[in-house]
Amino acid sequence: MKTQIGDVFLLVNEHVYGEEPNDPEYVAFNFVNGGSVEISEGLKTEKGIGGVIAVHGLIEPSLSVEGLLSSSDLVLLNEHFPATDFAPKSFTVKAGNSDLGFGVKAYGCIPTEISLEGKVGEAVKFSVKYEAMFVEALSTLPSPQTPNRAGILMWHNGIVSINTNNYQVSEFKLTYKQPIHLTADISTSKPAGRKRGRHIVAWGYPEVEFTAKIYLPMPTVIAQDTPPTITVTVTIGNVTYTLSGLWLEKTSYPVKGGDDIWVMDISLKGSENCLTIS
Repeated sequence: MKTQIGDVFLLVNEHVYGEEPNDPEYVAFNFVNGGSVEISEGLKTEKGIGGVIAVHGLIEPSLSVEGLLSSSDLVLLNEHFPATDFAPKSFTVKAGNSDLGFGVKAYGCIPTEISLEGKVGEAVKFSVKYEAMFVEALSTLPSPQTPNRAGILMWHNGIVSINTNNYQVSEFKLTYKQPIHLTADISTSKPAGRKRGRHIVAWGYPEVEFTAKIYLPMPTVIAQDTPPTITVTVTIGNVTYTLSGLWLEKTSYPVKGGDDIWVMDISLKGSENCLTIS
């Protein structure tokens, strides 16, 4: 029996979807404390005369990673956002356990959801979800890296403003979602080991979501005949995420009496061009 102390999650940016670059230099997020690898074998069963048979369709791998954000992670995390034409980035990922000698190398790992999360009194968190084109088993993985614990960004290393106002934000979550479609065709020759892999990539318009808890109310944007758009800026370390033209989706707050702190929950959404990173 082994523990997860030997877990590894390494990645390298691809130049071509689904192809590991020549002489790859793998990198890692500084402090990973969550994530998973899931591989759907595309199993279908068919019943007929004489019994049941198995039909295996497309292999559909997906991965995720989450952790505490550090200053050095900001560059790597920002490389996950697509270019101005919304063309998604892709990565080759090695994930598994070096002590067990078990893992996978996943090719064409395309981010479908990127999140940043901050809360008073806690470290800033990040998470990424990927859809992958195909995977192969690995029996050898490098040892896990030693994290730079002093480099972790805390809640007080960030500033959040809404329409340039201080609404006393106590926590927030910024989520970038991009629809990705991975599939295959019958026209292309498939090499051995990849015959059931996905090799065609298509994508849709991304969306941005922002939620927050605030201690001061925002009455001027609620229930208007023509709801105004909202601009949010989130500064973490030396990076600023500006969300422009957001639409108000929902506000909620309790009415219950007592001595709990009054708080309002807000939920905003934005279109494909609302996010800029500086």
